[in-house]
Amino acid sequence: MMKYLCFFLFTFFFLNTTVAQHHNVKNSKSSSGHDKSYISLDDYKQFFKKTPDFKDTSSYMVIQGDTLIAIDSRKKKSVPFEYKDDVFLNLYKKIAFNDNHKSKDGKSRLKYWKSGINVYFSKSIPAQSQKNLKKFAKEISEGIDSLNISFVTDINKANYIVYCSGDFEYASNIEKSEADFSINWNGKNQITKGFLKIDRTTYFNETLMNEKMQQLFIESLGYFRTTDKLDCHSYFSKCYDSKKVFGLLDKEILKYHYSYGICKGIDEETFDGLHENAKNHKKNHPDMPFMMIHIEP
Repeated sequence: MMKYLCFFLFTFFFLNTTVAQHHNVKNSKSSSGHDKSYISLDDYKQFFKKTPDFKDTSSYMVIQGDTLIAIDSRKKKSVPFEYKDDVFLNLYKKIAFNDNHKSKDGKSRLKYWKSGINVYFSKSIPAQSQKNLKKFAKEISEGIDSLNISFVTDINKANYIVYCSGDFEYASNIEKSEADFSINWNGKNQITKGFLKIDRTTYFNETLMNEKMQQLFIESLGYFRTTDKLDCHSYFSKCYDSKKVFGLLDKEILKYHYSYGICKGIDEETFDGLHENAKNHKKNHPDMPFMMIHIEP
């Protein structure tokens, strides 16, 4: 679904610009007075899972044999595509596409939190460690509008639980781990639940506990994996010989992952194809911005 959606977003942009330039209908109005944009009939069926109503002649148009279906512009959000150089993209892909968990088709996909993260601490987590993780969460999410992290005292309002060994085992797949995280996601690769577990016997002092909790927490924000291509200080580095510091590159990686200027939930092949299309568009149409269109069905 998400691979197709990204192709859909790309073609949607070009249909808009093509129609606007040659047929002057990009800003056509619906009966309610709202702007309409157009997508292909096949894309409409695939995305909305239904056939459009052809009884309403104002809801579609035929151009050069292609049927285009009107979409209420209130349902879409368009933002400029976020370009990055190949050095950054190659590094980002090593972190964001986690080959340790692949879909049934053998591909790994970008995972992200669509809704806000509501963190609940088990009573076994020391007060100072709770305070430190709250401070860390504020630091890493600052300036990222689409990454919202809050903390709750009611477990029924939580979708992320931090707990210790010996507590109730909230995630059976990490029951035997000394420290690990577990996340659940839906069919759109949107993370819906998270669990972080730590063993106070192994991580017996505040410094050790805080560092491990922070490392696991940031990895759980996108099912990220660490790499040996980064300095030991980075939270995305496999090296643990130095104290971790959430530096500018770490911030840029996380901010890019949650940017609306890229497509979410896609596999690496689609990711590469989208960037190649964007580069070609920039080369061939330098004065025409390449836009990402996010649509709510």
